[in-house]
Amino acid sequence: MRPDILLLDEPFSALDWQTCIQLREYVKNIIKQFNVTTMYVTHDVSEVYKLANNVIAMESGKEVKRGTPEEVFLGKRLSTRVQVTGKVVGIEQDSVMASVTILHADQFFKTLIDTEELKSLNLRIGDDVVVGVKSSDVILFKI
Repeated sequence: MRPDILLLDEPFSALDWQTCIQLREYVKNIIKQFNVTTMYVTHDVSEVYKLANNVIAMESGKEVKRGTPEEVFLGKRLSTRVQVTGKVVGIEQDSVMASVTILHADQFFKTLIDTEELKSLNLRIGDDVVVGVKSSDVILFKI
């Protein structure tokens, strides 16, 4: 069948990382192969970067920004975003996950991304990067 539109509501939210990565690539290929308009609802910004050409960001049920993933999530208009710029100083990876260490103002930050995302970014030690974080996803602990 060739639908006019494909509707996906958090299709990968209950999957383990490896299954999620495989299924996401499968869905990405289907969208590309059949050139089907897709409405994709997610709270995972990394999925948006991997699958979307155009994004509508919503807060409290209202549209707050529209554009490419970069325009929406790297801009400064979303109140729920925290951004840190820095230089990549370390990369560790296995077949599923990668850990990237970033130096910002004499402070080190470590973030996890899937290995496929690391490959698509072509990230190297010494690269300048922007790390975007939803304020609701920040984990704070006392040391």
